[in-house]
Amino acid sequence: MGFFLTEYIRNLGKKQKSLASEINVSATELNQYVKNSRALPTEIMVRLELYSRGIILAEDWLALISKEKFHLLKANESLREQQKRFVII
Repeated sequence: MGFFLTEYIRNLGKKQKSLASEINVSATELNQYVKNSRALPTEIMVRLELYSRGIILAEDWLALISKEKFHLLKANESLREQQKRFVII
């Protein structure tokens, strides 16, 4: 998610601190979303939708997160191997 949020901020021509102020979150919190150290909550997805005047819907942000997780699951065979030990077959 961080990549897409970073690109969005870059395309706006803004700094993280400026956007954070305009959507009423701390700069630290926005940075955590950008760095993927914190999940993007639905409230912030809605704020981003409102900020973009509906050009990027909250559902679009959610779809990006979903696609990113789908790709990670699909590509991460070692995760499956690691998790086998927790399942009795």
